[in-house]
Amino acid sequence: MLYSPISMTVRRPTMTVLAEIVGSVAQEKAIQQAVEAFCKAADGELIGRRVNEKIRLIVRLPQMVDISKNRSPLNQALNKSIIESFQYRNGDLVQITFEHPVNLQEQMETFPLRPHEIWFLALDNPYQVYVCLSKPLMLAKQSAWLLVHPVKWAYV
Repeated sequence: MLYSPISMTVRRPTMTVLAEIVGSVAQEKAIQQAVEAFCKAADGELIGRRVNEKIRLIVRLPQMVDISKNRSPLNQALNKSIIESFQYRNGDLVQITFEHPVNLQEQMETFPLRPHEIWFLALDNPYQVYVCLSKPLMLAKQSAWLLVHPVKWAYV
C-alpha cells in the first residue's frame, strides 16, 4: 500500500529474508553464476545490486526458507574465493520509486539509515531502490525524507 497524505495507515507485510552476497567487481560473472545457483536451490529471487568498490547482490528468499539447507552454492563460492562474504538479513523491505530521472546514488546518500539498514538498486527498474529497515516502523526522519522527495513508496 502506498502512502497517501489522506490516509495515515500503512499496512506492511511480514519481515523479509534477504541474502546479501559480496565480492570483487572483477569476479562479477562468476559471482552472478553462484548467485543464480543459490536462487535455484533456495527458490530465491535476485532483486537488487549495489556496486561501490565491491559488488553486492541481494536475493529475496521465501518466508519459510530453511537457510541451513540451501546455502551450499554460496559456501562453495566462498571456499573457491568467488565471493568474499554473504550474510542473511531480516527486515522490512520498502520499495522506493522516483517519479523523475535522478542520480539514485546521490539521492540515497541522504536517506537516514539506522545501523544495519541498507539500500540497494532494483534490478528491474532504473528509477527504483529498496531499503531494508531493521525495525517495523520508520524513524520520523525517514518518513520526512520520503515526504520531501518526489517518490512513491510501499512496503513489499
